[in-house]
Amino acid sequence: MALIKFISILLIAQRGFSFNIKLQPSNPLAIVGSDLVLNCSANCLGAQFTWGSLEDKPLYAKIQNSDSQSLAILSPVKTEHENTIVCKVKCGSKSKQQSTKVNVYSFPSSPSISGNGHLLENQSTTLTCQVPDVYPAEKMEIQWLFGENVISTDYGIHSPATHTVTLIHTFKPTAGDDGKQVTCRARLEVEGLPEDQATKETVATLQLQRAPKIIRVLSTPDSTVREGQNLTLLCEAQSDLPANLRWRKLGPGGQGPLSDSGTLSIEQAQGIHSGEYECQASNAVGTDTRTITITVQVPPKNTSITVDPSGELKEGDRVTITCSTHSTSAAWLFLRKVTQNEQQLLESSDGSFTLSSARLEDTGLYECEAVNEFGSEKASVNVSVEAHPLEVQLSPPEGDLIVERGSSLVLTCQAQGCPSPDFTWKHVIDKPLDGQIEIKDHQSNLFLDTKAIEDEVTYSCKVQCGSAWKTRSIHIKIYSLPSNPVIEGNRPFQEGEEVTLTCTVHDAFPANILQLQWLEGKEVLSSEDRYYGTDTEIFTSKYTFVVRPEHNGKQIFCKAYLNLEGIPNHQKTKSALISLVVQVPPKNTSIMVDPSGELKEGDRVTITCSTHSTSAARLFLRKETQNEQQLLESSDGSFTLSSARLEDTGLYECEAVNEFGSEKASVKISVNAPPRNTTVSVYPSTQVLEGQNITILCKTISNPPPAIVLRKVENGTVLYSPSGTFELYNLTTNDTGLYEVNVSNDLGYETEIFIIRVEKYSAPQTPPLYNALIAAGGSIIMLTTIGLALHHLRQARMRGSYKLANANPPTV
Repeated sequence: MALIKFISILLIAQRGFSFNIKLQPSNPLAIVGSDLVLNCSANCLGAQFTWGSLEDKPLYAKIQNSDSQSLAILSPVKTEHENTIVCKVKCGSKSKQQSTKVNVYSFPSSPSISGNGHLLENQSTTLTCQVPDVYPAEKMEIQWLFGENVISTDYGIHSPATHTVTLIHTFKPTAGDDGKQVTCRARLEVEGLPEDQATKETVATLQLQRAPKIIRVLSTPDSTVREGQNLTLLCEAQSDLPANLRWRKLGPGGQGPLSDSGTLSIEQAQGIHSGEYECQASNAVGTDTRTITITVQVPPKNTSITVDPSGELKEGDRVTITCSTHSTSAAWLFLRKVTQNEQQLLESSDGSFTLSSARLEDTGLYECEAVNEFGSEKASVNVSVEAHPLEVQLSPPEGDLIVERGSSLVLTCQAQGCPSPDFTWKHVIDKPLDGQIEIKDHQSNLFLDTKAIEDEVTYSCKVQCGSAWKTRSIHIKIYSLPSNPVIEGNRPFQEGEEVTLTCTVHDAFPANILQLQWLEGKEVLSSEDRYYGTDTEIFTSKYTFVVRPEHNGKQIFCKAYLNLEGIPNHQKTKSALISLVVQVPPKNTSIMVDPSGELKEGDRVTITCSTHSTSAARLFLRKETQNEQQLLESSDGSFTLSSARLEDTGLYECEAVNEFGSEKASVKISVNAPPRNTTVSVYPSTQVLEGQNITILCKTISNPPPAIVLRKVENGTVLYSPSGTFELYNLTTNDTGLYEVNVSNDLGYETEIFIIRVEKYSAPQTPPLYNALIAAGGSIIMLTTIGLALHHLRQARMRGSYKLANANPPTV
């Protein structure tokens, strides 16, 4: 009872009590890796605590609760813990909450500097400053300092994955930068961070590296030595780094490395040791080189004497004799010709002597001597000068040359085997040359005007080389046949007329080889080789013949022919051509029908008239009728029936007319059609008395003529008539019935049906219908009523390609 009373009193006291909560520490700043405890307390026994975050991420905390407080333990602190954390407390029916902002930072170590060692003078260098494990990296400011001077400030570049902040500085170091100090200072700008923890820096020393420098190169005992002496080359260099020294010889005869140290020894020096030597000093940074020239004094070596051109020399050649030697010091060159009794010193320039035009007496032994202060050396050569093997060629070749008058002619004389030939052109009968001469190198050209050459002439070319000479000659023959012959006298001829044609050739030459021929195809009609001309060289030939019809259209040639070998085929023959025209009346007139053969009604038919005429002929196309001729409107002798009819059958005539006469041709056209317009007439009537006779007359239009058949429908009795007339004699009542007339040909048929009534003879009483017809003056009974009754029966029995008209009484 006492416990219950205490609880009741406590609850009554709390009803008027407002509880409070406290969250500590407030807005803490924690370093990554440390421990942080958040304490949330309330002045309420049995309070209920709940932790949460305002940002959408886990709390990452361990919670410990008691009656009046709750602990959120962050161990160890990570960057993920940066958050706004909320503590909610429920006391009975009341709830309260407080929040705190947890800030996290990381700055564990000082910056690191790289790139400050192994710097190269005046070469671009990169210094790199890195600060690892920085948070928040975007608040990290980095500065570069040379001494006390700030040269670069930036927030750097950071890697989100590693939280490393980097700042790069690029510059070109100079010699004065060696040994200087460079500082990288990093500052984390986080609020609440103590100054001694917010800034860290690192100092580094710049180390500049240089290429080696050669300070001395020398030769002992001297750079100039006598052949056979020993010498030593020395090379010294300064270098911050270990350096390699190497000797090599330069120039075309240079060699690879001769020494891998600063000393090169040469024992018993020879001439080949003369030249330029190079010492090379190199380290990891660069290279330096120095050279020295070594001279080995030797007497002249490799003395030689050469002749240009080499080989066999010909009289008149330009010959150069050259003396040369190899000497380390200046050498004198002496050139001599050695004979049996003496030595002739030649005046040479730089050891060279030239024979501008060699002669046979220049043959002999030539000697070269090279002399310097250390000795001398000789060389010799035999020079042989021979006479030229002169050869002369004439173009065109020697012999007869056939040339067309008026053409350009060039005679070419060419010398071989002679450096400077002399040319002479002559007319064999010592006439003046009628041309121009051109000489170039080893060739001479004679340009001739063939118009000035009258007939035949001979020219010669003489070539002289020294004491040798040769002559070549050519004989020229001139021809002329410049134009085609001209045929006169051609015109339209009348049959039976005697005609003379004249063929004329101008400027033909020579006359004694000209031949004129008259030809028809390859057949020679006439040939003449006589000269009918005057001083103008005109040739004529005549051909006479009597005109016949077969001459029309024939081609007659006049051929002029120069009978001389050597004339090109296209120039030795010229010809003229005419076509004969004989005036005759039209011939071979014809008329054609397309399509040919049998024609059917409705076909498209073309009738064409043609002829052969030497002069223009007019064509007339007509259709013959019984009484007259119908002229058809034709185009170029052609007339077309777009749809042939039966009445187009008939005789068609073509007439060709020109000024000299006319000619005709004809053709018969037959248009086939099936029977049509068929009529059947019965005489005296279709109703007769027993014992009377009846005549049935069938008429139709048809081509070819039809077959006409009469059949009694009831018993199938059949009668045939080629004319369409049927005679029925002595009729009886058994002949009464339905009759059919069938008219047919290959293209179709028509049928007509009618009734014949045969009555027995009775008292002579005139039938009313018969009397009525007699009164009207008619002898043929009209079958109108019967025709109407049988209309449908006839339609049912009609067959073929045409529907025929119904029969009308008395004609059925």
